[in-house]
Amino acid sequence: VFVSLFYAPLYPLGLFFASFCFLYTYIVDRYMLMRTWSKAPPYDAKLAKDAIKIIVCCIMAHLVVASTWYSEWPFDMAIKLENGAFAYYDKLSLIRGIFQFFRIDQPIWMSNDQYNLTLIFVRCCLFFCVAFGIFSSVFVMHFYVRSLFIGYVPKLTEDQHIPFSSISKIKAYVPMCSPCSDLV
Repeated sequence: VFVSLFYAPLYPLGLFFASFCFLYTYIVDRYMLMRTWSKAPPYDAKLAKDAIKIIVCCIMAHLVVASTWYSEWPFDMAIKLENGAFAYYDKLSLIRGIFQFFRIDQPIWMSNDQYNLTLIFVRCCLFFCVAFGIFSSVFVMHFYVRSLFIGYVPKLTEDQHIPFSSISKIKAYVPMCSPCSDLV
């Protein structure tokens, strides 16, 4: 996924090759799962959460790389001046390369279509990065605020008929009563 997204601006047909590879992998894995492999180990939700984080990072890297490639096209260092002559222009210098991503004015080597496409990629990338940052910070804040009010008490034994005074881990007593037993 990462390689196909990384090179998608230069070779869009690579996305179809990646789709074919996914289909082939699915067919082979399905056959192997049903015919030859043993039972899979139990997985929890952490695997899916880690995959989501990796995919989000791949999308952000794709947007940054694609906007950089589209903004620096063509990759030669020659630009055509108004009088028809060609001149050397260092598009890949370190200082301009760092700030090229946030550039507002149209460079002299860019066509209008190239400039508009670069602006679209830059705006999408900034929106995606800000949205991901907000979502991540809200999720982290929710986790920490929730942990202030909701605790986790592990199951101590199979038989829960343990006197409260014999448990050293519990700091407060929370009475548990069923509503039906009070009415009888």
